[in-house]
Amino acid sequence: MKHLQLVFLRHGHCQGGDILRGKTNVPLSENGLIQMQQAFASLLTLPDVVYSSSLKRCLQFSDLIAKQHQLPIKVLDGLQEIDFGEWDGQTWQTLYQKHEPQLTEYWSNPWDIKHTPPKAEYLGDFSARVQAAVSQIIWQMLQRSAAEPESYKEDSIPSALIVTHGGVMRCIMAAILGVEQAAGIFSQFHLPYAALFHVDVFVDGQYLENVDQDTFAFKNLSVRLNWPALSDSSQG
Repeated sequence: MKHLQLVFLRHGHCQGGDILRGKTNVPLSENGLIQMQQAFASLLTLPDVVYSSSLKRCLQFSDLIAKQHQLPIKVLDGLQEIDFGEWDGQTWQTLYQKHEPQLTEYWSNPWDIKHTPPKAEYLGDFSARVQAAVSQIIWQMLQRSAAEPESYKEDSIPSALIVTHGGVMRCIMAAILGVEQAAGIFSQFHLPYAALFHVDVFVDGQYLENVDQDTFAFKNLSVRLNWPALSDSSQG
């Protein structure tokens, strides 16, 4: 049984004002960078590798951390936030003034494809994209641990820091908890800037013998969500 750890970190506060950020590419604010640095400082150990969304509000911090700690970094478009289409980048005030009924329907049940904003990414497709990206990360970690065992600290669990977005993290939570069709994880669950959680991944050796990179899937793995951060699970 292979054991890996994925540490998910949401980006911090951003520049650009009170807007609906999906693929709108805005940088972190000064406070947002501080938020992420504080969250990272709470980790008990350094990750072995950094994976990052390619959007500025994630990559800005990921590049900084990778350089400071001499960690390998990989950028994946699959870790980007959901694309809100014609609503993307608009202020919340404008959206409520122009599209309040549609906005209310969307947040009440974003899994219903009929509620998807114009030219936006359907949430079901987004969830599949996110799970594919995380599957790719796990596969690469397994291949690296097998090919380069010297890359990992002795007796340590291979770990990756995944710097990404609130929507991505909610999709992973929903998949782990088996609530992918629950609207509440998007409309009623608060995930603050620089939120941090980690996931233990357990991969059966027999499963690995019967799959390749194309068929390897996050949904077929044994996983455990740990909140809010890396900690001693025996404590309270």
